[in-house]
Amino acid sequence: MGWLTLLGWQVGLASVCHAAALQIQSLTIMIHPEVAFQGWHASLMTIAVALSAVLLLVLRRTHSLLNWGCADIARLRCLPRFHICPRLHGTKLNVGRGL
Repeated sequence: MGWLTLLGWQVGLASVCHAAALQIQSLTIMIHPEVAFQGWHASLMTIAVALSAVLLLVLRRTHSLLNWGCADIARLRCLPRFHICPRLHGTKLNVGRGL
């Protein structure tokens, strides 16, 4: 089943990129009717859309990995607050605030 999933993702990416390239061509023809596209223009645009999609996903992934360390440091700074809260349970400050 793994190879079928991989094939499905590859075909899905190719078809979405081709549809996006055709939409770009159609929008260009609507704005500039004098432009005449040939068949190979759609292929080049499909490759360009696929490369830009993969590049954006890779850059986003590396950017999120760099921010992961900062998020852990911020999360560690918040931990002492959780240790203080149970000490207030049962005091006059918590009466009537049903948590």
